[in-house]
Order: sequence, then structure tokens, then C-alpha cells
Amino acid sequence: MKALKELMGTCKLQIKMVTSAFTFQSAVYHVNHLVTAHALRPQLEATLESVFSKGMIVKVADAGISYHHLELVFSRRGGKGLRTFLGEAVSSKPRVTRNGKIIDSLVAYFTSASS
Repeated sequence: MKALKELMGTCKLQIKMVTSAFTFQSAVYHVNHLVTAHALRPQLEATLESVFSKGMIVKVADAGISYHHLELVFSRRGGKGLRTFLGEAVSSKPRVTRNGKIIDSLVAYFTSASS
């Protein structure tokens, strides 16, 4: 402690007290987001493991998208709707992906599942 006091005295550091780097509300939001994403992953893995890589499943779950959401978008808007939904800009990045091959494989999955 004595060495620290001497060091601070010779360096003339300005010490500012940081109350917090984030708000309580943002911490609660982040935890809720993680819980939701974690809950969505098993269902997505079980149903879409033949369509998406594990990394893509994590991206879908992190976006808060369930299998039911994907199924609903496909039933209402088809492949074009999935392309729009997954590629929609969120904070100037795609919600999940704009990759045509990935979306085409999902469209093929839902097309064969509805036949």
C-alpha cells in the first residue's frame, strides 16, 4: 500500500471514480437476451441441424428467432420473405445472414417439409 501511495504521488495521476460502465436495465436486458437465445438453441438444433451449421444456429438463436418464426415467415411470404427477414439490417448488419446459399437451403427445407 505504501508503494502504491508513493507511485501515485510521483506520477500525479488523476483518479476518477467510475460509478458503472453500464446501467442496471442494460444488464437485465443482456441477461434476458442470453437466456432467450440459450432456450432457442436446442429446438433449432433439433430441427435445422441438416440445414444450418452450428454457428448459423447460434446466430439465429441470438437474433431471438425460433423455428416457429421461420416457419411462419415461409408460410406467409415464401423464400422471398425468408430472404428479407433474415437479411434485414439491424444496426447496419444483417439480422442473421444475406448469404444466398444458406437461405436457399432453408427454403428447400421448408419446401420439402410442406410437400
